[in-house]
Amino acid sequence: VGDAQNLNLEYYNGTNWLTMRDVGRDQYYPSGQAWSYDERTNVWMLCVDARSRSGTNSQFFSTNFAVRINASGLTTASQAVSVDDFLITGVTLVTNTPPVITVISNRTVVAGVTINFTNIATDPDLPGQTLTWSLIAAPTNATLATNTGVFNWRPLIAQAPSTNLVSLMVADNGSPSLTATQTFSIKVSAPQLPQLIAPSLLAGNRFQMSISGNVGPDYFVQSSSNLLNWSTVFFTNPPLLPFQFIDGISNGDAKKFYRVLLGP
Repeated sequence: VGDAQNLNLEYYNGTNWLTMRDVGRDQYYPSGQAWSYDERTNVWMLCVDARSRSGTNSQFFSTNFAVRINASGLTTASQAVSVDDFLITGVTLVTNTPPVITVISNRTVVAGVTINFTNIATDPDLPGQTLTWSLIAAPTNATLATNTGVFNWRPLIAQAPSTNLVSLMVADNGSPSLTATQTFSIKVSAPQLPQLIAPSLLAGNRFQMSISGNVGPDYFVQSSSNLLNWSTVFFTNPPLLPFQFIDGISNGDAKKFYRVLLGP
């Protein structure tokens, strides 16, 4: 640059010429001082345009990209500018793609039975990213493990019959973080009413009966002497049904009644 002012390094974005930097004399030396020949041969300028990082200019290089030094501001013959070498370097921006959740089918379950399954999500980005799960909407007492995607729910007896929508989300740890969501339904049906089978008295003042019903719910056997006040005398969550119940009868029991409640 020979005693030149108002030299603008510009690039073309496909529509307009935009200034990246003024490379005129007064940007580096006091007014009236020209660069020497030695300096001219070894001047390299690093021009950084912050607009390449965000917004509508996030793509810095357009298909019609061009660079120029605009010397239209030169006013006298003594002012000059020449370019020996021009090097453009760029940084490849890392892009992030969202995770994908494997399709989750609708479920049907009996109240009291635990429904448990692992959700699966994949993310094509390399290196592998950390995926975190969360529930967006779910019935009371349903859980989702944040690190494994394991869904767990044991519907309460009071939640039957019902149809429940579950929405879950998985997020990656890319920048920016991207997510995927999926919704499915769980239909909860009421369990069978427990059946009290073959009640009988055994030797030694003992009462026996068989209890049948669905596997899954809790079974609470309660007794009463007046049909008003009940107390739990036996609790189980049997792996098989029917199961046997035996209870002792004291000599002071003029009457003794039994009933079975289901839980939770």
